[in-house]
Amino acid sequence: MSLKQVFIVNKDLKMKPGKIASQCSHAAVSSFLSMVEKDRKKAEKWLREGQKKIILKASLEDMKKVYGKAKKLGVFSDFIKDAGLTQVPRGSLTVLVLGPEEEKKIDPLIKDFKLV
Repeated sequence: MSLKQVFIVNKDLKMKPGKIASQCSHAAVSSFLSMVEKDRKKAEKWLREGQKKIILKASLEDMKKVYGKAKKLGVFSDFIKDAGLTQVPRGSLTVLVLGPEEEKKIDPLIKDFKLV
């Protein structure tokens, strides 16, 4: 089974495309570094497979629900908090990142969300 990484963007914040790209980039780097520390073999597998990623959007409320479910399933998940220097207030939860993880674990968590 292949691995993928998912970014769920907080649509409530109405961020512009550049801000979304920046926040997803923060999420990609921080989650990958955490993965290398936690499970180096899985991180290397994800790199070999082409680093599959998907970017979705959801309300903050739905993001928090997914975060809780992911934690229970043992799926790596983390929120990115904004520094407040540009478009959104400091501490805003901008992106929820899941994985890299097996698709079969992630897909049920994200099936109701739409692409950005």
